[in-house]
Amino acid sequence: MTREPGPRRLLLIAEEPLRSVWRGLLPADWEIGVTGSVEHSQLIQRIGACDIVLVSGDRLGSKDPETAARLFFEGGSPVVVVSDRTDEKVLDAVRGGAIWVPAAVAREQPNLLVAILDRAVAAAERSSAAPATCECQARVDRLLNLLWQATPGTGPGPWFSQRHMLERLDEEVARTQRDGSPLSVILGEVHPDRTTSLDPDQVSRLQEWASQQIGKNKRRCDVAGQYGLDGFMLVLPRATPEQAKGACRRLRSVLAHPPQGLPEFHVTFGHAGVPEDRPNIAGLLSRAEQRLEDSRHVGAT
Repeated sequence: MTREPGPRRLLLIAEEPLRSVWRGLLPADWEIGVTGSVEHSQLIQRIGACDIVLVSGDRLGSKDPETAARLFFEGGSPVVVVSDRTDEKVLDAVRGGAIWVPAAVAREQPNLLVAILDRAVAAAERSSAAPATCECQARVDRLLNLLWQATPGTGPGPWFSQRHMLERLDEEVARTQRDGSPLSVILGEVHPDRTTSLDPDQVSRLQEWASQQIGKNKRRCDVAGQYGLDGFMLVLPRATPEQAKGACRRLRSVLAHPPQGLPEFHVTFGHAGVPEDRPNIAGLLSRAEQRLEDSRHVGAT
């Protein structure tokens, strides 16, 4: 995550006369808010109103029951403590995630204090971007794996590649155009619950488990495989639209009981079939994708 250009927003927790001392050491173009209350500082951090917190050692010695140590665990912004003290309260602050700078050093070399504040903000920005980066990398890895498997043959086990699935669908569409027999296609997706923290390895195991269950519970004549980055396709020769709906209900029931250790997830389906829909690949896939999109919103097959 790249920080938008603009002045640093610093929250200073100190009492006079130290408040004036530390303000005088900071760059004039920084936006500086001041407070003497730990509780007030936590509120400011929760609404994202500062990039970093500078705490004067006088607040660590406060007799206020709202101890400064709480700030470092609950605030959210990086914290720098400026104090010549080295007692248990300073140690608690460092254990909570704060950076300690001796007050004498900060007063004698203000440029060093500013550099430390800048580095702390940059480190916090990299840390906040890490989960999104991991998820993006997991998706890239999965896409590369799919490209590696994109051959006319099969993927792992009975699960076919998307290229093979499209070729089989083309064959079945040609057959139904010749003899007028029914044909259905099902598109589906397994969605991990995005409200929880996602482990890429868990998501991969969920996709693998779902593909195994679908492969075991389809008809022997049906063809199952990959469709898109996270979806799947089933081609159902000689199956009517009603039979396709029944297959969706059966698969949803099968996937409703995952083993322990897998993340929470939702499954959605969309189906299309001849003679109900247009007897060509584009028409079938377009109709199935539309019903898949409807299923995402209303939870219907």
